[in-house]
Amino acid sequence: MVRCGAYGRYLPMTDGIICGKCDVAYRRGCLNLSEKTKIAASWMCPACKNKDPRTRDHSNTPVKCQEVSECSPLHKNIDTGLEIRLFRNELSAMRNELKEVRDNITMVKDTVLACNKSLEEMDCRVTKLEKLYEEHLIKCDTKILEDTISELRVQLNERDRDLLVSDLEISGLSEQKGGNPINTVVLCAKKMGLGIDHREIVHAERAGVLRTSYCNNNSAQKLMSTGPRKIVVRMSRRAVRDEFLRCAQVRRNITSDSLVWPGDPCRVYINERLTPVNRKLFGKTREAAKMASSRYTWTKGGQIFVRKDDGKPVTRIRSDTDLSRVFC
Repeated sequence: MVRCGAYGRYLPMTDGIICGKCDVAYRRGCLNLSEKTKIAASWMCPACKNKDPRTRDHSNTPVKCQEVSECSPLHKNIDTGLEIRLFRNELSAMRNELKEVRDNITMVKDTVLACNKSLEEMDCRVTKLEKLYEEHLIKCDTKILEDTISELRVQLNERDRDLLVSDLEISGLSEQKGGNPINTVVLCAKKMGLGIDHREIVHAERAGVLRTSYCNNNSAQKLMSTGPRKIVVRMSRRAVRDEFLRCAQVRRNITSDSLVWPGDPCRVYINERLTPVNRKLFGKTREAAKMASSRYTWTKGGQIFVRKDDGKPVTRIRSDTDLSRVFC
């Protein structure tokens, strides 16, 4: 095999043309000659023709660049394949980068979701804390107001008690039509051995509404009294009232018969006058003391006292709170 004088590649003799002057072989394709073209024995290659004088026609002289036209597609194919491989490598690198970007975006998304969840939980906790704080403030305010109201009630009750330091109550004496309560008080005091004058009594009256009921007698209704009203007395001095109460305590079993008082015989009670609050509280105290087996319950100076047994300490009851504290 010989080399092509135009392209430099080996070529078979069947496809080659030999120059009749320089004996250099050429491929038909390099000279743009088809296989059917007949070649004379005196055929000269383009190089030998160029060495001839210029008078000759050189229009058929092949240009060296013709070999580029034949080999250009191959080089282009090689460059295109390389570019495709490079492009594929770049695409693979871009895919890897995009995968990393997607992974990062997924990570950021998960982080944002976790942050949102944490913020929602924190918001719920803050809302609960605010609600608890408001409820605590309301409870504190309510507790303060309740304590203030209770203290004011106690103070008002104490003032009302101070206004009743010279008052006493007499119950159990039947009512007489046209009777004078002051005369009744003076008579009651004399029967107990206490001599007082009308001037020692500031005021005396039957307190409350007349308690009556209806009963049938021979198909006729009659208005009947269910019990006498108590007599409320205000003395001019506290000392006189205290002496009256002391005499009543000495004669604690006094009855209306011993006072020669008209009407059905009944027990007469003489006690110091209590405020409405202390009267209710004293009733509750007596019931609680009875249930707790406390022996002593009494009032003095408008105040309520209890003592469980002899030798035990005396406790003053001022409110329901004290009652719960002592008997619970």
